[in-house]
Amino acid sequence: MRSWVIDTENSLEDYRCYHPLNPVTVLHYEMPEDELDQVSIMVAVSLDQTETLSRAEDYLRQLQSSGEEAALFYSGLLKAPLPDDWFVTLEVYGAEITFASETNYSAVIACGDSIFPDHILEMYWEQTRVTDVLLVG
Repeated sequence: MRSWVIDTENSLEDYRCYHPLNPVTVLHYEMPEDELDQVSIMVAVSLDQTETLSRAEDYLRQLQSSGEEAALFYSGLLKAPLPDDWFVTLEVYGAEITFASETNYSAVIACGDSIFPDHILEMYWEQTRVTDVLLVG
């Protein structure tokens, strides 16, 4: 079981914010120890916090196998094929995972890619399905 620290400064009235205390992999990318505060798990106060943080670990593992889903979605937006190694070359800058209820959870993952190196990709997920990708910059 991963250890988490509550972030009272970034917690909200209806959500508690947590950050991992030890290394975590987002998509395929292992976040460096000095950037773990860039991974936020927002848990509705109405949920069992310990159980939901355990589910957050499971969710991160599920996202590991979602590379094909992300590549297909992004390729469709660009109307062009992506390099075969596109997903594994992403550099993740941060992630916010939100658990609003037991069945309503999502993620926003900010990353950089080789196609638009001067932009940040914001990938929006509903559970393990990509719903949008925005280019910022």
